Amino acid sequence: MQPTVLEQIGKRKEDNVVYTVTANCQDCYRCVRFCPVKAIKVSGGQACIEDDLCIKCGTCVRECPQNAKTIRSSTEEVKALLASGRKVAVSVAPSFAAVFDGWRTTRIPSALRRLGFEYVSETAEGAKLITEESFRSTTGGNICTACPAVVNYIEKYRPEHLDSMIPIVSPMVAHGRALKKRLGAEWAVVFVGPCAAKKQEALRPEHQDAIDAVLTFTELLDWLEQETIDLSTCTESDFESYGVLDEARLFPLQGGMLKTGGISCDGTEADVIHVSGAEDVMELLRCRHGNGSS
Repeated sequence: MQPTVLEQIGKRKEDNVVYTVTANCQDCYRCVRFCPVKAIKVSGGQACIEDDLCIKCGTCVRECPQNAKTIRSSTEEVKALLASGRKVAVSVAPSFAAVFDGWRTTRIPSALRRLGFEYVSETAEGAKLITEESFRSTTGGNICTACPAVVNYIEKYRPEHLDSMIPIVSPMVAHGRALKKRLGAEWAVVFVGPCAAKKQEALRPEHQDAIDAVLTFTELLDWLEQETIDLSTCTESDFESYGVLDEARLFPLQGGMLKTGGISCDGTEADVIHVSGAEDVMELLRCRHGNGSS
């Protein structure tokens, strides 16, 4: 039997979504101290990521002062897709507005088209698709998250909560499938977002029909620089869109799923708890388990 993509990941450290550039590691062990799940071990004076323990949250990448912890680049993979002759669509996470703020927000669609993408759209469309289903599926005491790092954490460290998770895909996966249904299965779909864990999510066997490659915003910025595409020279343009997105663009914010569903996130209109950040999520799940909630 042929190994799955996930089983193949890890044969080389560079194949892991997050890995250590050993030549840059200066034995400061800052990553060891900050890893929320203690997935970094010291061996031979090097702080190395234990991939089977890692939840791909990216904390070590942010904290490492030497850039020894890095996210596997998919830029060449995407360039190959664009050069292959296939039509390629791009799904851009709503958080792009925090990276490309101000006047740059309206230039990103044109910049992406200059890179070669034929269809440029917002992942917020996927957020609209899943939110209604999420609230329809909940019966109380459920866990609903679009964060693959949280899913990884529950699967690896809190499996007792698996049955409480609403079986809904993330906006990225929902949007990828919707685009292929709308445009045609022959199209490739590339997701652009802020999170390393999205790369792992796209590789899961059950999601490989949705997303062909994932770029981080950092990769996109570097690629634009390599191609000497200056946003100031790009014209203002819109994303291709089906319907009005409105609150769906707030999805990545704390309480954003509730706002997308038309529910006040102050807790007065629904019996909900919304948390973000590794420490708060882990604490909530610990308390939930300790109280025997379901």
